[in-house]
Amino acid sequence: MKKEEESLPPTNGNAQGADRSQAQNDFRSLFQAFDRNVADTAGAHERFLTLSRELNEQYAQAVELQSRLLQAMGSHGPVEAAPAPSGLTPSPALSSQHQEIAFTREQCMEFAIGSVGKMLGPEFDIIDTYPARVRLPDEPLMLVDRILLVEGKKLSLGPGRVVTEHDVLPGAWYLDGGRAPVCISVEAGQADLFLSGYLGIDHQVKGQRTYRLLDADIVFHRGLPQAGETIRYDIRIDKFVKQGQTYLFFFRFEGYIGSSHLITMTDGCAGFFTEEEVRNSGGILLTEADLAYAPKVPGQPFQPVIGVDRTELMDDAVEALRAGDAQSCFGRQFSGIALPRALRLPGGRMRLIDRVLDLDPGGGRFGLGY
Repeated sequence: MKKEEESLPPTNGNAQGADRSQAQNDFRSLFQAFDRNVADTAGAHERFLTLSRELNEQYAQAVELQSRLLQAMGSHGPVEAAPAPSGLTPSPALSSQHQEIAFTREQCMEFAIGSVGKMLGPEFDIIDTYPARVRLPDEPLMLVDRILLVEGKKLSLGPGRVVTEHDVLPGAWYLDGGRAPVCISVEAGQADLFLSGYLGIDHQVKGQRTYRLLDADIVFHRGLPQAGETIRYDIRIDKFVKQGQTYLFFFRFEGYIGSSHLITMTDGCAGFFTEEEVRNSGGILLTEADLAYAPKVPGQPFQPVIGVDRTELMDDAVEALRAGDAQSCFGRQFSGIALPRALRLPGGRMRLIDRVLDLDPGGGRFGLGY
């Protein structure tokens, strides 16, 4: 590159300014094209997700997940299947015109921060005396606006079903570009917490063990929910198992907006653990394969439009990125570039990144960025 530059005829300042202006125009055109193509890209992504879902449904085996989890916890003793009531049959998803409400949002808040006995009846009064119990989250993460249906026998520790709704309200604190982000779209299917309590888990662990989500697979089938839409979650607990003193349950859900399929969650597993077990769990365990550098992907390697060196982004740079100011975040080579909303970081209560300690465009397992 240096030899090529030396072989070029000398240029004056005006020519350099013209080149810089042309480069800026090229970058503006690039980002404008990106903005225009977002809808087309989303459509292609949804078609890919449909194919991915069909493949996953053929090969996903909940038994394999259960075996891995129980093998990892093998030191806790033999597995006992919790009793399951007979007569619980699958029911089709409720239509969007279903108007009956089993529990209101106010009652769900009672379950979250008040008395479970007041919501579910006197057989649950004892649960209010325990130091801990299964709860829905408090505000602002209490995302169950109503419970339409509950199936399953109370206190049976058997299979059950709950159908809930979440309203994506205009002006909601989590909206990003007018849509509910991925994390909220998943978290709003949180009523497995309620259902496990309804089926009697707190009567077994008696406040000495608390809920931890262990695993789940998520597939989206369409674009993210928009303000004004309501997401309906059909959540099913398939079974509880007991290993030593540890209880696990396996669950899944489907999410719809009207008749449009939004999300599928499969291979869900949650357990109830003591504080000591959580402290000694080791967190997320990565295998050697997870940590090893992956083989290079066949084909022509990606060539960045602009060369960016390994760097860090402190608070002011991240705030600039949040505002769409590419130059203040990444440097002068991005002069005049206003990032479209799809490339900005959210703010408000969704302001979850303060600084980036290491940004390496050539890092990571695939050498494509870290």
